[in-house]
Amino acid sequence: MADRRVVNGLVRRIRTGISWRDLPERCGPWQTVCTRFRRCAIDGVCPRALQRIQARADAQVA
Repeated sequence: MADRRVVNGLVRRIRTGISWRDLPERCGPWQTVCTRFRRCAIDGVCPRALQRIQARADAQVA
């Protein structure tokens, strides 16, 4: 499955707060999106990504 679809599913889930099972089909199987989210959370990918996004935003403001 394309990573883009999974990322879109993750973003949709986080923004809306819907349950995994309610993800639209265009995001791919909800089980896949959920599994990848759990792996990213365990590996610390989410906090590192947020730090990079914040650093870029701070650099643009300064």
